[in-house]
Formats: sequence, structure tokens, C-alpha cells
Amino acid sequence: MPRLASVRPRSWKVRNLVLGFAITAFSVGEAHSAQAPVRYACSTSENLTLVRTSQDARVQLGGHSYELKRARSSIGSKYLSTNAALIIDGPSLIFVADDNPNLGPCVKAVPVAATR
Repeated sequence: MPRLASVRPRSWKVRNLVLGFAITAFSVGEAHSAQAPVRYACSTSENLTLVRTSQDARVQLGGHSYELKRARSSIGSKYLSTNAALIIDGPSLIFVADDNPNLGPCVKAVPVAATR
């Protein structure tokens, strides 16, 4: 009987450890979910909307939508597809696509508070 008593606390420790790992894994999974759309103002007067995760990005520009996958980069965050490229560095980004090659640099748009 004493042997069973010594096994019981270990099983509780293992169960709590497994539960802790499960909660951590769920939290990390939530961190990879899509962020809210972010608007950027570009030098060509175009407005670009970006939604991204750690794995991919979706760009909305001039009625077109582009799906890009994350790629390794030594500068900023880089996303690529067969017809487009996106590099994000802080509040700025550069986006180039086959059908939109000259967008110029874009800066995160900051909402302006209404004044009376």
C-alpha cells in the first residue's frame, strides 16, 4: 500500500506538467493567429491594407488581393509569392507586384483625431 501512495503524487505531477504544456501550446498557437488589418499610405497616393501572421500575409491594393508566404530575410519581415514581394521594416513597407510594380514606399497610416 505505501508503494501506491508514492506513485499517486508522481501521477499528479505528470498530469499537471502535461496540462501546463497544453496551455502553453494553446497560448503560442493564439499568438500566430491573424492580426487586425493595418492600413498603409503609399507615395503614389494608393492605400494598402495588410493582414499578416507569422507565416503569411494578405495585401489588399486597388481592388486586388495578394497572398504571400513568409521568407527568410536579413532585413525586416519578408513575404513572397510567385507574382509579388513584400518587405516590412518597422512602420514602413515596400510592396511590388507584377501588376503594380511602382507603388513606392508605404508608411503605416495613423488615424487622425477629429477636432471641433
